[in-house]
Amino acid sequence: MNLRAFASYSRTYDSLPVFDKEEKTQIGLLGLTWNTLSDKISLKDNIKQDIALPICTRRSVLKTIASILDPLGFFCPWVLEAKMFLQSTVKETKNWDEELIHRTPYWLKIRQNLSLSSKFDIKRSLYHTDVLHYELHIFSDASAESYGACAYLRQVCENENIIDLIFAKQRLKPVNKDRLTIPRLELMGALIGCRILNFLRGCIQKEISATYLWCDSKCVLGWLRSNKILPAFVERRVTEIKRSKIDFLAYVASESNPADLLTRIQNDDDLEQNNSWWHGSSFFREANNTWTLDSQFEVDNDSSESPVFIINTETSSDKDTLLTPFELTLENFSSFKKLIKVTKFCLTFIQKPQTNAVHMWIKYVQNLHFYKEKSILLTRNKNKLYSTNLVTQLGLWIDSDGIIRCGGRLKNISPNTDTAYPTRKTLSLHQSCDQALS
Repeated sequence: MNLRAFASYSRTYDSLPVFDKEEKTQIGLLGLTWNTLSDKISLKDNIKQDIALPICTRRSVLKTIASILDPLGFFCPWVLEAKMFLQSTVKETKNWDEELIHRTPYWLKIRQNLSLSSKFDIKRSLYHTDVLHYELHIFSDASAESYGACAYLRQVCENENIIDLIFAKQRLKPVNKDRLTIPRLELMGALIGCRILNFLRGCIQKEISATYLWCDSKCVLGWLRSNKILPAFVERRVTEIKRSKIDFLAYVASESNPADLLTRIQNDDDLEQNNSWWHGSSFFREANNTWTLDSQFEVDNDSSESPVFIINTETSSDKDTLLTPFELTLENFSSFKKLIKVTKFCLTFIQKPQTNAVHMWIKYVQNLHFYKEKSILLTRNKNKLYSTNLVTQLGLWIDSDGIIRCGGRLKNISPNTDTAYPTRKTLSLHQSCDQALS
């Protein structure tokens, strides 16, 4: 396409002078192919069908997969089988150029199916007229091999509801990660869905009236609705999902979940005609008041996920009233050493040179960031059950100077108190001071 030429699907384009028009009807658009007559886009056919049989190596397989440019993820179900094939070759050889003779027929079949994806066209125009409001729906799912999520834009009109697939993301389960159980993979799929949601919020130039996250895992929904202590792996991902500010969290049956297509190998002919993948499930066309959004789901008590105590690192509610040692301002010091040096001068001035300046700042930071843990340790007799979990799992205790320390096996090799029982937040103290000073 000439740099000065114009191309458009609009008929007003016909009024332009001939020398300003693009003669071709198939135009490259951001790595895709755009048909200006039908206003549809498709993938470029970058998979060359060589006359000679291509050699099946890890490098050639990766090259073929990388040649498929699908920025919106519409063809993720097509590429899944090729990705799984590449992952399986890792277990057979570490050499990128070693020919896998016994796997060649299977790879040629996969390669042939990948080339068919370029023959499918997708409607380019997304928005319709006479739309009352827009909704964003995210579906997530996982299997033993992969997990992913897909997003749909639901346009509610007066006479009908129009639903279109606008984005999808898919990932394989990492190799040799046996600890990633199905519930955890389902949670990672929901996390990808939330990241897609945050991305689309900044891309869609329309006001979204409501956002939905649909999941077919009751365990994940139980984690998201739970206020109990969760494993560290689960806790971090649940926290990120909750920060996404999703309006509605709902359960969807597996047979009605279009994200299920991201987790299992599909036939090309079936996927092309699969209305559920391109336009969502059939219940989408029903009114919103017929959906089940507020049901509470029970979590299996026999779940293999054992709870782990998570330290609350929230800042103290008395942050504004908690004073630094000698009311010193961290921003006035260029390094942590200068801060300690000035603190020692202040201690000498008030005739208390024997006081440890570093311990003063450690106690200040611990009171600021770990005030809940410290209050529990100080009143462990009143809260015996909670204190037992805290002391047993983290080995926390308070020494005679009022500093929280961690127990551990280091006490068996070093008689030094600071070495055997490291203080909580010591490293963070240095980091927070350096960040404040820089």
